[in-house]
Amino acid sequence: MPTPSEAIDAALQEVQTARSFVSKIKAKQVTRVDALASLKATALTWFNTHRTVITAGALLVDVEPADRHYTIILNSTAKFAARQTYLTALSEAKAALIAIRASVLKAPAAAAQNADDLAPDFSPLAGNQEIREILTRRWHECRKCVNADAHLAAIVMMGGLL
Repeated sequence: MPTPSEAIDAALQEVQTARSFVSKIKAKQVTRVDALASLKATALTWFNTHRTVITAGALLVDVEPADRHYTIILNSTAKFAARQTYLTALSEAKAALIAIRASVLKAPAAAAQNADDLAPDFSPLAGNQEIREILTRRWHECRKCVNADAHLAAIVMMGGLL
């Protein structure tokens, strides 16, 4: 399994590749199937692979800014968005990834965490990937509250998780 830093570096490389690919497109809108598939794959790789590695390896790191930009990229592939939309989202995703990389370097490693701190597999409860991600985020919020000795807040967060 790659480290969070390796996952961020891979995501940065993918964003750079996608940005150069989109920059070469001359039309105002991105309509080519291969271009849309490539952009969609870049966003899905973030959500399904890199994001998971980063959040598992560095629990205190906020990946939400990058999520926003990758969501824009993913949603734009369904509606033939303007080339500039992709260029802006990819640029901002790169900036967010650089900020996340700095946070990962400062964050304590999750390797020192107990195995009980890892989020359970929520796939039997929720078939939708978005719902599983929400449940995982709430699990991590509960763990943060417990680790900060904010037990009442942890109980409230556990109620939200349930």
